[in-house]
Amino acid sequence: MKNLITIIFLLFFGWTLGFSQAYAPFPTDSTVWRERWEAGDGGQTVDMGVLYHYLVGDTIINGKLYSILYGTEVPFLTQYSNGYPIQPRGYIREENKSIYFYPSSGLWDEGLIYDFNLEVGDTMYWDPDVLPIPEPSFGIVVEIDSIQITNGDFRKRYFINGNYGVDIQVIEGIGSVMGLLMSNVGQSGVVDWITDLSCVSTPQNLIYTSIYFGWIDDPTQCLDPTVSTEEVPKNSLKVFPNPTSHIINLSKTIYQARVEIFSATGQKVLSTNNFTGSAIDLKDLPSGLYLLVISGDEEYVGKIIKNR
Repeated sequence: MKNLITIIFLLFFGWTLGFSQAYAPFPTDSTVWRERWEAGDGGQTVDMGVLYHYLVGDTIINGKLYSILYGTEVPFLTQYSNGYPIQPRGYIREENKSIYFYPSSGLWDEGLIYDFNLEVGDTMYWDPDVLPIPEPSFGIVVEIDSIQITNGDFRKRYFINGNYGVDIQVIEGIGSVMGLLMSNVGQSGVVDWITDLSCVSTPQNLIYTSIYFGWIDDPTQCLDPTVSTEEVPKNSLKVFPNPTSHIINLSKTIYQARVEIFSATGQKVLSTNNFTGSAIDLKDLPSGLYLLVISGDEEYVGKIIKNR
């Protein structure tokens, strides 16, 4: 009987561990965060609107590979109700389950904005030189659970008690439910600016919808029709297959173009200033993640994966 109980115990816990939740990495491209915001003065609402963040394309800064973050906002109550131009907000990268943000101003180095290695009792710090927050802030992780998001996946959720009494929820692979760059964090006294994450989507899939702002079942609804993404730079070339074991094909022949390939650590591993052709040979490169940059009459900036 004792042996039978032992076997049942091992089978049960072996099955549980076998179905443990896999880590969900942060998005790297073609992802939109839609956030609701409200501005107040002395407890009175003076404006409200929608803020959009777009991850589109890649770049290398100080030898590190980043995704480029663009943003715009559409106020509802002021003269700017047609929206502001889409502009770069900064650059995001992930390393060892930690998410770093490099502001587009270039005045400050990158800073840590999310750490998905944290355990209950750990402390997270946020720097106002990196994030759009008024003063240095920190929070203590008080609980970690799992939540099923809109696309059906289960993600870790972190409950963080902020130093100004602001309770923060952060979802793995999505970010804060107060918005990607957490504008609410660090506001003491009367809160004159609040943001809340409405939804996160790719062109094909709706990833997350907040239950507080009505259910969204179409990824295109994560975008407002008044917002044009034409201002976000787009590649004029397509590359395939990706991943590849040998050759990267281009969607059209390019002439006398500059072609550069960088490793994930920022090292330039291939460079030519006068490339003509419709395919790039990667046979001499080891397996790994690379950034391909093509400039000239045709443009391309994007990640490629070399497999053996």
